[in-house]
Amino acid sequence: MLDAGGNRKGETLTLAGVMVVQGSVQESQGLARLLADKRVYLVDTSEVEVRNLIASRHANVAAGRELTVNRPSPFWNFDW
Repeated sequence: MLDAGGNRKGETLTLAGVMVVQGSVQESQGLARLLADKRVYLVDTSEVEVRNLIASRHANVAAGRELTVNRPSPFWNFDW
């Protein structure tokens, strides 16, 4: 939208058909491909970040364990 002087004045972006999907990326190149995809707006890596923080901040407890971090989304239970 332009104002009376022809300058841009606030823009609105409407995303129709937003979809949230759950998945995993086995190698970092897969993450780079997702980030490069113009259809993807957000790649949530918080589970990996939390796992790494636990391993570094609580190494004595985390050592030798497989850490499982689960952050469920309210979208997973929708009946589409």
